[in-house]
Order: sequence, then structure tokens, then C-alpha cells
Amino acid sequence: MAQSVLHPYGNPIPCFKLKQGTEVLTDHAGLALVGLALAKFARVCETLDKAIPKRSGLSVGEIVTAYVGLLCTGKSDFDAIENHRQDGFFAEALGLSSVPAASTLRMQLDAQADGLLPLADELSVALLKNAGAPITPLACGLVPLDIDVFTQDNGRTRKEGVSRTYAGTDGYAPIAVYLGQEGWCVALELREGSHFSSRETEYTLERSLPRAQALTAAGLLVRWDSGFHAAQLSHQIEAASVARQAAGGEPIHFLVKGNPRRMDIAALHTQRLDKMACQPREGKRLWVWESQETCLHQGQTLSHRRIHRLVERTLDVKTGQTLLVPELEYDFWDTTLPARFRPIEVIGLYQDHGTHAVSSRPTWTWNACPRGSSPPTIWSCPWLGWLTTCCA
Repeated sequence: MAQSVLHPYGNPIPCFKLKQGTEVLTDHAGLALVGLALAKFARVCETLDKAIPKRSGLSVGEIVTAYVGLLCTGKSDFDAIENHRQDGFFAEALGLSSVPAASTLRMQLDAQADGLLPLADELSVALLKNAGAPITPLACGLVPLDIDVFTQDNGRTRKEGVSRTYAGTDGYAPIAVYLGQEGWCVALELREGSHFSSRETEYTLERSLPRAQALTAAGLLVRWDSGFHAAQLSHQIEAASVARQAAGGEPIHFLVKGNPRRMDIAALHTQRLDKMACQPREGKRLWVWESQETCLHQGQTLSHRRIHRLVERTLDVKTGQTLLVPELEYDFWDTTLPARFRPIEVIGLYQDHGTHAVSSRPTWTWNACPRGSSPPTIWSCPWLGWLTTCCA
């Protein structure tokens, strides 16, 4: 065992030496690295106990550390902490003086929820920044900031906020913000299942954009789907970009898929018939072009590029039969990316957003959300391999 890191309460957190051996590791062995990261990089107890002091009992910092450790074991139910009350390794690895009871954990997080949420956001940024987490840009040099809404199935429950989601299930529809190709989670906010994607998303941007800028000085590319196609959000990102460039920083671009439900696709098809098209296979023609558009919000005008893609299918691939009426498929994307990005490259950047968002989504459920209070923020705990490198 190497030199220990001193905990704010004087309890040393052991620094474990990692070496290859024949021993079989338990599923909780990674808590040793989690405890080191929370104490050394995020300074959870030191920060929280200064902001929210307590006179007796376990400190707020230890309560939060215990719950983060519980989440890292894949459990979010408060009652699951009881399995670790007699586990000496759990307390030692996280630097806890003792493991709180389930009732204590529930009541303390419920009572301190409003004060903990902004502090937890700051600590998440501090954890990634102080540990030097790698934030890999795309091949074009921009760092992706992917925003997406996903659904959770909480059917057959009576939890507060459970309602019908766009996926056809009863549950929640959280919104998440991921940074870099690694998918670091810089924001994850619980929302009711019936909550529309773009509703109140401007507040999510207010919180997540400064965090992303604090973690990387590179240019940002905000990517999201058609549920966020709103003039207000586009203007908000552009305003943040102008402010960042005025301070000597890199720009913030956006790439959002549009919603063509009110557009006359047949008329667009007629206009493109005399234009050169790509024919990837028999019975399929493809047109890709761009136009310059403007969007108006509160008297302000924003000019941006619009990338169009129109697909015409005259042959059924499955049956090989010729269609009497061609099938038309139209999509478009709005972006502030400069002209050096060709239309086909812009489409490729958005397609990469789709694969990135799926691979970065959390898989846990909010079984431990206290009724009548704000839910605790989920921590973006770094991967075990990266923790091994920076904590060993």
C-alpha cells in the first residue's frame, strides 16, 4: 500500500498499488479508485462541508460520497446501502468514518437536495478538470457537445412525475449533455415523461455550456435532434458563441436536424428533377444541396446554412417491383458550421451524433428519487481504465 491521501477529517484514504495477480477481484474493488478520485480531484467532502456545515452526525460530504459509491456499484435504491454497513472495504475505500443507514441517507439527501444540485455540478467539472480527463475532438477539430433526451420505463409505479413518454411507455424523459468523443456527462436532468424535448431546454444550455467551456478551450459543436429545432435555442447558442469569441475564445457552432412536417416535399421533388442527382443503386436517386436561411427570435435575426437531402425511391428493394408512385424521403439540417464543411460532411457529423448518443446513454433507473424533492444529480464517474491511470 502506497502513501495515503489525507481526508479532511483526518481519516487517511489508502492509495492502493495496482499489480497483476491471480486473485479474483470482487465487483466492489473499483471503489478504491472511486474514493481516491472523489477525494483527490473533486474534493467532495472538503467542498460540501464548507458550503453545507453540520453540527453532528455524518457530514453532508460523507453522505454524498456514500451515495456516489452506491451508484458506482450499480445500485440507486437507498435501501441497498444496508448491504455495505458491515462492509469494511466500502467505508475504507471511500474514506468514510461510518456507512450511513438507509433512512439517514434518504432524509439527508431529501433535506439538502436544493443546495446540493448546483454544488454537485461544480464538483463534476472539478473532477474531470483536475484529473486531466481526455476530451477528444472530432476529426474536424471541434469538440462535440451532444444533447439528447432518452426515456426510462417506470411503468406500474406511482412515482411522482411518471407520465407517458414519446416511446410509448410510462416513465421519465431525462435530458443529458455529453462532451467529447469519450461522452463525459456534463449535465443529466430528470424530467417528466410527457416533457417535450425543447421545453425549458434553454435552462439546460445555461448550465451546461459554461461547464463545457471550462473543460476545453477548443471550438464546440452542439448537436441535437429535431425535437430541439427551435429558434430560441439557436439564438442562445449563437449568443454564447459571440460572447466566447469576444473573450478571445473559439466559436460554438450548432448542428440540429429540422422537422419537415410543414414542408411541401412533392414541390421540392419537382424543383429538383432537372438537377443532377446521385444514383447509389437502381431505383434510388439522391439529391443533396444547401441554402442560406434566417430565423427570427425576439426581433433578432440569425443567418445559418440549411443542408437538404431528398431521396426518391421507384423500386421496392424487398420485392423488386417498380412503384407506381415514387416514395419520397426528405430531411434537412440547420447549422452555423462554416462553408469549408461540405453538405455531405455536415450530414456525416450529425450521423455521428446518433451513434454517440446511443453509446453514451446511462442505463440506470431513478428508483431512489425522493418524492416531493429534486432528484440527486447523477455523477459522471470516469471509466475504470482512466481512473487506474490517474490514481495509481
